[in-house]
Amino acid sequence: MKKRSKRKIKKIETYEDDVVYLETNDKDDLGTILFETDASILGRDIPTPLTKKNLNQINEKNIAFSFIAEGGAMGEGGAVNIMLKSQKLFYVNYLKNGPLYDKLIKKLPSFKKLDFFVGHAFNVSAKYKWYNLGFGNYLLVKNEYVKQFDRLIEKLGKDYAHTGEFYARWKYMALKVLDKEKNNDSNK
Repeated sequence: MKKRSKRKIKKIETYEDDVVYLETNDKDDLGTILFETDASILGRDIPTPLTKKNLNQINEKNIAFSFIAEGGAMGEGGAVNIMLKSQKLFYVNYLKNGPLYDKLIKKLPSFKKLDFFVGHAFNVSAKYKWYNLGFGNYLLVKNEYVKQFDRLIEKLGKDYAHTGEFYARWKYMALKVLDKEKNNDSNK
């Protein structure tokens, strides 16, 4: 019987309500980054499927973050997630539901000419900053949230934006930014 190696978990960082751990075993130096996440975020990162009935809830003014995956991207190729300022998250896949996606794009002038290819974004509206999440995945952040979003990236480390961790946690990071904005607005 093969002896299993012991797992070692060490705390490597704390950021606001997050604790970041590195899990390794005694056989290798490679590890998996684990996150202990703020429980208030859990469940709010699950998208609502876009339908003809709820399409009217999305407009250019209320979008905060948009995730778009190329057809052959890591994860679900063709996936589109749109997070509104209200923190409502919508999902559609342009490969599986092209007609509905086309209706969405008609409502969003900033997205009509938008294109992505091999790690680059083209024709991005001046209203957004784009981020390469790697492996054919991209994130658009409305300019009013860029400064806070960039601060989160800095806190997590300069190389963070170039790894799969950024891809896996963009929704959580977006919700953190919107929560902070919401709290600032309620304190005014």
